[in-house]
Amino acid sequence: MHEKAFKELYGEHSDKLYNFILWMTHSKPASDDILQTVFIRVWKQPAAPATISEQEAWLFTIARNCCMDFFRSCQRSTRFRLKYSRERQSTSYNEADRTFTWEILSELSDIEKSIIYLHIKMGYNYKEIAQSLDLKENAVRVKAFRAFRRLRKKLSKEGQ
Repeated sequence: MHEKAFKELYGEHSDKLYNFILWMTHSKPASDDILQTVFIRVWKQPAAPATISEQEAWLFTIARNCCMDFFRSCQRSTRFRLKYSRERQSTSYNEADRTFTWEILSELSDIEKSIIYLHIKMGYNYKEIAQSLDLKENAVRVKAFRAFRRLRKKLSKEGQ
């Protein structure tokens, strides 16, 4: 990839990707590392997709895969997992309901969290989410429906 194209790609998409990664990991240091890994993988590619929507889909797929690699490596390393869980617990969101929301979301799978993030935070429709996560649109709809249903159920139980 040419340096100019890489810089443009980084400038255009790095903030969105960082927020997505941070939302997945709840860890600023891990998010920094994962974002760097994403763009190292991008740098090694011969060329980026032509359109912005294709670029976003491509980058979010790489970011999601890097997050999954990160979680797999955490599972393998007990020492790192302990450090990561302590860091996660020390992350302050200053609001009890935000902490409660993160606890509920932590019960969802990574793919369900990705779908909810892209739909609610980024405003993507199901077709765009399907492209971003390299899934079929119907699969995204079903996973979103199930995830939202589980969240509603959990919230209604907690509200009783």
